[in-house]
Amino acid sequence: MTTTKLKYRFLRRAAKVVLVLALLFIALVLIIRSPWAQNFIVNKATHYISDRTNTKVEIDQLFITYSGNAFLKGLYLEDQKGDTLLYSKTMEANVPLRALLFHNELNLKSLEWEGLRAQIERNSDSEKFNYQFLIDALASEDTISQKSDATPMKVKIGTLDFSDFKLSYNDRASGLEAKLDMGSLYLNAEKTEIETMHYELDEVALSDTKIQYKQSNPFAPQDNPDTKLPYLVVNELNLNNILIDYNSIPENVVAKVRLGEFKLDLPKADLAKNEVEIALLSLKNSDISLQLQKVKPVVSASTATPSRESTFSWPDFALVANKISLENNSLLYQLNNTPSSTGQFNPNHIALSNITLNATDLNYQPKNASLNLDRFSFLEKSGFALNQLAFYASLNDTSASVSGLKMETGSSTLDGEFALDYTSIQKLIESRGTQR
Repeated sequence: MTTTKLKYRFLRRAAKVVLVLALLFIALVLIIRSPWAQNFIVNKATHYISDRTNTKVEIDQLFITYSGNAFLKGLYLEDQKGDTLLYSKTMEANVPLRALLFHNELNLKSLEWEGLRAQIERNSDSEKFNYQFLIDALASEDTISQKSDATPMKVKIGTLDFSDFKLSYNDRASGLEAKLDMGSLYLNAEKTEIETMHYELDEVALSDTKIQYKQSNPFAPQDNPDTKLPYLVVNELNLNNILIDYNSIPENVVAKVRLGEFKLDLPKADLAKNEVEIALLSLKNSDISLQLQKVKPVVSASTATPSRESTFSWPDFALVANKISLENNSLLYQLNNTPSSTGQFNPNHIALSNITLNATDLNYQPKNASLNLDRFSFLEKSGFALNQLAFYASLNDTSASVSGLKMETGSSTLDGEFALDYTSIQKLIESRGTQR
């Protein structure tokens, strides 16, 4: 009987302790969310940064939500010229502190970010960007040396939900200018190992976005053989209404891309081993334009070299694509501003419209390749129309074959199949082959 009373007495006391802790937590959250506490936290944070940088810093709200997330609203930072460096409308992050403090792990379970504005720039006569003053001011005055064998922090990313981003980057010293006007980005990651470059993403969705890129000066040569290449898995990638404007003045390349609907299911992309597996690649209602400017080299008797036949080698990569689908796309290729000509094909000005392609079972590895093309059609601006092209093709180091060939243009049709045997592709190139 006495044991039973002691047991119930212990349970009552434990319940009281839990209740008190819960009430203290609720009271703490209510205090933090109160206007007085928010003003206290905001004033402390803004004055600390402003006093160290001598620039304007504003925060509308900063508190912990009922679910334990950090919430930041109305963050404003200006640069030393008084211009806007960064503005953030709202941001809410779920970052467990226990893993960060005791396990050297940054676990970003979720991050919702809306209304980001940022202007990053560097003058041509400066080595520092306009944000460097923040880093210098907030850096610790006492430099603590770290051991070279210290364990790097582990980083995990869960879900990212970004919307209404406008970012500007202008590096006048290197001649690089880029702008991003992003409608929305959603990312759900299952595995992110930055140290090993292993990424597995369950879903990535980008929509209503415009990207501008301009390179005025040539890049300095870089050679880093120790750079790790990533291993990437993307279960579902969706790009909708994406505009890309690319201009490289040193390379004389101008490209414009409008992606209507792009989908990609990527079970494997091991770039270190050059192995790629694609379950689905789909592109619809999109336009691609590529313009090149090439200066013809002056060849003199002293610089002219006799032509020699190159040795054939199979590209060293492996590619598998289960399904490729293109629908209602257009492609423009233009060299040296060559004008189009109706009724005559010009290889320096190719304009294809209504491009449709359905292909399955694309397989490539060195010395073996195959493709099943169900449909391929397009209309060229010169007037040539390919209404249908279908076949199954296979190629290896000693033979090539095409079966089920069906080709239809505006004025002709072709059905058939063929097979070709040879000693090797290199021998075929040298002797033009022997057909049987």
